Amino acid sequence: MSVGQSIVANSAKPLRGCGPGAMASASSALLALQTHRERLNKLCGPKAIPLSDPFWHELMAFSQPLPKLRPADVEDFLHPFCAKLVNNNEKTQHFGQLLVHIVESLKTVSSDTKEIPLRAINGVYITRVFVKYFTEHATSTQINSLLKGPTDSPKVR
Repeated sequence: MSVGQSIVANSAKPLRGCGPGAMASASSALLALQTHRERLNKLCGPKAIPLSDPFWHELMAFSQPLPKLRPADVEDFLHPFCAKLVNNNEKTQHFGQLLVHIVESLKTVSSDTKEIPLRAINGVYITRVFVKYFTEHATSTQINSLLKGPTDSPKVR
């Protein structure tokens, strides 16, 4: 099995519009997401992660900007994680913690920043996918749980 076939086989859904010629580019682009499968499972899983855990810094350490990927591919890949996050967030409050860390990442970005702020870009992009999924699939009770936020979060200024 080739690397491209392995990535597609391990995705939650097959890639849209991937004929033989498109398989390699779509597969290599999704490799950034595939390498984060374990982290995404941890984010969306039932075990709470403290706000100060290094996990939050590692979560957005993708090798490339996610907005460069096809939006449909990113959404298809992330939807199973979104469903898990909706179901586990009331207990873990991970969505609120994710937002806290994204705000912190955004605060480090300025016009003087020489590097591309990949953590901030990717954090906002993943959050966009999560929010879109929540608005389309979550119940009002689940959405209220998502909006509570973490109980141990620092005040964001």
